[in-house]
Amino acid sequence: LINLPTEGCRNTGKLGEDAKVVQACWEAMGGKNLLKVNNGERCTAQKGRQGEFFPGKIGYINGDGSYDIRFDDGDSKDYVEKDSVRFEPSFLAEKEHNVRHWKGVNIEDNRVTSIDWAGCKLSGTLLKDIGQLDMLTSLKLSNNSISGSIPAEMGGLKKLKALYLTGNKLTGAIPAAIGDCKQLEDLAIQNNELSGPIPQTLGNCDKIEAFFLNHNKLDGEI
Repeated sequence: LINLPTEGCRNTGKLGEDAKVVQACWEAMGGKNLLKVNNGERCTAQKGRQGEFFPGKIGYINGDGSYDIRFDDGDSKDYVEKDSVRFEPSFLAEKEHNVRHWKGVNIEDNRVTSIDWAGCKLSGTLLKDIGQLDMLTSLKLSNNSISGSIPAEMGGLKKLKALYLTGNKLTGAIPAAIGDCKQLEDLAIQNNELSGPIPQTLGNCDKIEAFFLNHNKLDGEI
């Protein structure tokens, strides 16, 4: 993605600040193509592995991120990889600068309130900047290959109700600052490589209904 401009863009004010954080976090985790594509979007695509691009539209978006293409000449091709699909400049100009068209990102009252990037083939690390999204209520990053530690700055997410980090490669201790997320109802961080004790500060999260820590390297008393 290109850098977000300060003018001529729908991401302004607090939403603009949120958008910059979202973009930085996506890129830090190795994410590519943050644009959310819908069925029916105009595009050009290759009919073979190499060669000319032909006009058509997205017929269906598959679970693996590939597209089923319906060409204008009546032909169709399923499971076309992203690298073999191009979108019209008008589509890109409208959506690259508008966080409302980014995949997995939900907006309410001009603030980012939830992010769902589960199973997006992400790697890299979680930026501490994530803690600046102070209206975030749900963060779902499960089933990726994210490594490094859980940043203590996540304790700044005072409105967070659901945190799903299951099935990554996270290491280090569970930060005590997670206990500052007192609205937490669901915490799922199992199937990682987290170590050390369970922080006592989690006792501050008295609204938790679902709590999953299994398949880590945790020690100490509960």
